[in-house]
Amino acid sequence: MSQVSRPVVLVSGVSGVVGGTVARALVPDFDVVALTGRRRVVGYEQVRVDLPARRLGLTARDWAALADRADLVVHAAGKADFTDDPAAMAAVNVEGAARVAELAAAAHAPLVHISSAYVARLEFVREHEDRIPAECPIRPSVYLASKAAAERDLAAFDGPLCVVRPSVVMGDSADGATSARQSIHDQIRLVARGVPVMAVGGHVRLDMLPRDVTGQCVAALAAVAVTDPAALPGLFWATAGYAAPTLRTTTELVVREMARRGRPVPSPEFFETLKAPLTEFPGWDGLSSLERTILMCQAANGLMLGDGEPFPSSLGGFPLLGTPAPVRPEEALEHFRNDVEFTLRRR
Repeated sequence: MSQVSRPVVLVSGVSGVVGGTVARALVPDFDVVALTGRRRVVGYEQVRVDLPARRLGLTARDWAALADRADLVVHAAGKADFTDDPAAMAAVNVEGAARVAELAAAAHAPLVHISSAYVARLEFVREHEDRIPAECPIRPSVYLASKAAAERDLAAFDGPLCVVRPSVVMGDSADGATSARQSIHDQIRLVARGVPVMAVGGHVRLDMLPRDVTGQCVAALAAVAVTDPAALPGLFWATAGYAAPTLRTTTELVVREMARRGRPVPSPEFFETLKAPLTEFPGWDGLSSLERTILMCQAANGLMLGDGEPFPSSLGGFPLLGTPAPVRPEEALEHFRNDVEFTLRRR
């Protein structure tokens, strides 16, 4: 354990959107040590690691020295490429999480593990994935299964542990700015280009939380972890919950914004793959390979949105200093509007 006034936190995944946001949110109260892989980061002390490897690829001496410094470990690294095979996904998301947990255990430090809210939709996705043609290049169930397996393995962690389940991490709440393109930006671009159909129901909720709000959640949990570990909740939903707008609402917002800019696009129709297999889409056999691929990927990703039921949300649900207030529906729409403007500026 560190003997300095500021606690030391080891953070993985700092080169990513979520990990980078979390690291910035922790800087005011922690000395941040970034556990990095191939991609280096700027502004933090760094220790290069190999997530799936024994001792994270470190020597026994370096492992012990790193553990001796740590007051808290935050694991935000992960693989979210839906085209990866199960073994590659598990190597990072399951084995990597286990190695980071071993480091936290060696340090006798609390562990904050960043998972995904969509783990809760794994069985739903598996149940309906057969509606997606076999040639679809993505399978979200592979990703979700790896995140669920990591959570199951962490049940054996013998120390203070909080699993954080964020939903879609969007741009900053004030202006929609973000460091890298996310799935929500691809969705906005599709509508802005006049895509005629969305292969998902318009009634499903698009749960999103700005990246700075997500960072505030983790920072509040981190403060509790080092000051009152017994008060650390085991599970924290970093989600909008009932405030999340429907896909139809967000789509119409993009359509209106394009009209305001003098570049009108039609409102897309919605084809619900939960009601009929995608191969029953009108004119399916006459579509080009690219058109089919776009629809298949939309439908596969859409399964993670479920059937319209909202996620739980922990915002405002714990008496933790610094935890953001629950998102109101009008705030959720304003956050999305900021993302739309940011995305369209960068087209």
